[in-house]
Amino acid sequence: MGKAPNCSYSIPATVKTSWTAKNPGKKFYGCAYYEHNNGGGSCGYFKWHETSGCERCDKLVRHTRNLIKKVKDLEIDVEKTKQKERRINLMLFMAIVTVIYQWLWKE
Repeated sequence: MGKAPNCSYSIPATVKTSWTAKNPGKKFYGCAYYEHNNGGGSCGYFKWHETSGCERCDKLVRHTRNLIKKVKDLEIDVEKTKQKERRINLMLFMAIVTVIYQWLWKE
């Protein structure tokens, strides 16, 4: 893995793993004082960790990225379907009200 670079505090940076949608499983160097979410005293050092590449790992990362994209696409499709369902329900309600109104006024 080699020697870790020093951050701005002149201490060795630690290797961390990104779990963002864009870079799941990708390794990076970050300040040893980094705390998730708030940076708590971190100097903000960041550098992608260059790996020799594990073919299986790279394949899994690519597959994970593809799955994340598919999930996002499906979530969009679900929302569009829900919107269509709401419009159809509204039209059905209006049709039923119209039929009842016409039926009541015939008598």
